[in-house]
Amino acid sequence: MMARVLTMALALAAGTPCWAAGKEPPKAAAQKAGSARQALEAGVDSLREALKAHATAETLAGLFANVFDFEELARLSLGDAWAAQSKDDQARFAGLLRAVIEANYLPRLATAPSDFGLNVVSEQEEAGTATLRVQASGKTAKLPLDFKLRQAKGKWLLFDTVVDGVGLVDTYQEQFSRMIAKSGMPGVLKALEAKKAALDAQKAKPAP
Repeated sequence: MMARVLTMALALAAGTPCWAAGKEPPKAAAQKAGSARQALEAGVDSLREALKAHATAETLAGLFANVFDFEELARLSLGDAWAAQSKDDQARFAGLLRAVIEANYLPRLATAPSDFGLNVVSEQEEAGTATLRVQASGKTAKLPLDFKLRQAKGKWLLFDTVVDGVGLVDTYQEQFSRMIAKSGMPGVLKALEAKKAALDAQKAKPAP
């Protein structure tokens, strides 16, 4: 379930500052929409073009880095435990979490269909944060999603997705809290390193 949700979220979010494979990205002005809704909707057509052009995972990674707030996701995923960590461990955790997400989901995103639909059902925006409730649809299924964004670095950045009451942040927070209770922060970092190594090894395998 969460894999499907995040793949769809990445597909929609990564469209915001999109460019064709092999071309240089536009300058920082790419994501200057006045509202979270405008920032999301403005990128959908661009994403379709990128997927139709068979953009590589590497190209999508550059797009993704411009729209996803990994620092906020990392902070919220540790919950109260975040403040108890050293700056070095916070940075290491955020970097590993980002690496695992990118290695796990960007290859799926590169092969995502381009013929999806998106309808923003409602929008709540307050004090630099926003929740967009959307109905995403493909050929055979419809998926209700909540996108949570915040204003940071002069643009709207995605940091959480929710489907049927189950959120990415809540899921990670539950997983990491259990791991911290069992083996502390060293155990969390070790597990993320092992996951990244396994994903990297899988990626390195030649295609059948």
